[in-house]
Amino acid sequence: MEGAILMALDPTLKLFVQQVHLRADARHQAHRWKWLRRFHSGESILSAIPGATCLLMAVAVSVVTIMSTLNVPARPWTIPYEVLKEDPSRGRDPRLDPESSRIQTGPVMAVERVTQSPGIPCRVLTLMGAAAGSVGLAIGWRNGRLAWISALGLSIIALSTMLEVVRYISLGLR
Repeated sequence: MEGAILMALDPTLKLFVQQVHLRADARHQAHRWKWLRRFHSGESILSAIPGATCLLMAVAVSVVTIMSTLNVPARPWTIPYEVLKEDPSRGRDPRLDPESSRIQTGPVMAVERVTQSPGIPCRVLTLMGAAAGSVGLAIGWRNGRLAWISALGLSIIALSTMLEVVRYISLGLR
């Protein structure tokens, strides 16, 4: 209560308190965004070009990955993969063993289902997109900036690759 009375009587004290509050607020704002200010917000044109290339490739790879997960054929981007299963009703199949030169019998394998898998062009596109994104990030970091487009493209490529790995593990492929 006494402080309010003093501030009402002395305008210089009121100005001093306002300046203290403004400095404290400025210090808080500076500390709050310090980690982000380390990188400038804008991208240079040198990092945006490989970043945009990476992002376009990432979108193409993710579309092909989703299509293969849904078993939609899109040749040459996806290839059919036959999942084999033992068929005991068909008996056993005689085969020549190349090491011992003897005839051995083994189970007859039948196609359980045909699933789609990303083909060689999709995998090459994944590697090219990752390389373009890495170049964009390197150029951005060299200039003291974070290449957001390259980072977004690389994260989409990583998510698509992880989705495909999880799918392979769950289906028991390759």
